[in-house]
Amino acid sequence: MNEAGRLIAAYARDSTNRGLQPTTIEMRTVRLRCFARWVDRPLGEVTTDDVERFLAARKICVRTRYTWLSHLSCLYRWGMRRGHFTVDPTINIDRPRLPRLLPRPISDDNLTAAIEAADYKVRAVLLLASHMGLRCCEIALLHANDVIDTADSPMILVHGKGAKDRMIPLHPLVLESLAPLPHRGFLFRRGETADPLSAAEVSILMRRHLHDQGIDATGHQLRHWFATRVYRATRDLRLTQELLGHASPTTTACYTAWATGDATAAVGCVGL
Repeated sequence: MNEAGRLIAAYARDSTNRGLQPTTIEMRTVRLRCFARWVDRPLGEVTTDDVERFLAARKICVRTRYTWLSHLSCLYRWGMRRGHFTVDPTINIDRPRLPRLLPRPISDDNLTAAIEAADYKVRAVLLLASHMGLRCCEIALLHANDVIDTADSPMILVHGKGAKDRMIPLHPLVLESLAPLPHRGFLFRRGETADPLSAAEVSILMRRHLHDQGIDATGHQLRHWFATRVYRATRDLRLTQELLGHASPTTTACYTAWATGDATAAVGCVGL
């Protein structure tokens, strides 16, 4: 392993010790190694111009550019604190202004069709995403022991981003869909092994099924559907935020689509 590889591996170990999600660490590691191969020299000698040329060569969108800069900036800030680097080549690069995210829930008809056409495993994944709002990485990590039968109602322990766990009441349809799954170990496994699916594999599982049904949607749009339904039923953004596991209600607002009828009624109330 060369010097860049050793530094990135050390950064990944520290990220694990800080409690970052394995999927986040894996994504950062892959991208940092890609950058290291491209510059093909010690990371401590990289200049701002090198970073700019790397980003320009990839022909990426604004949001992806922001993500690359974030990963590189985190590495160099860590390296400067540890004495590996003397300069952060990303510090003088302006972060792009991100476009506002709009809610994009899957339609009711498409969701119904997707669930009805699914086998037991895909059906459970679809219901966990749409009726409980779980992320792909959260579905991948679900363990049989995470299903808890409390005095009030069955609950599920969700292992969220940033090592932040949360308890969510189990939707009856979800509880029913879990019955055919393993009663020990991880619920969603890779083949005949005991290893859990990765977040990417859960995402691919949903995307392929949706596209096989002729539905132009992603698994994440099922989470938007959940958020929209919860907010419309409760008008409680704080509750919606907690169920989704968001750190900020601003993020939650990007997931909750308002109904045209509600907007029409609200505008109609305006007057002198």
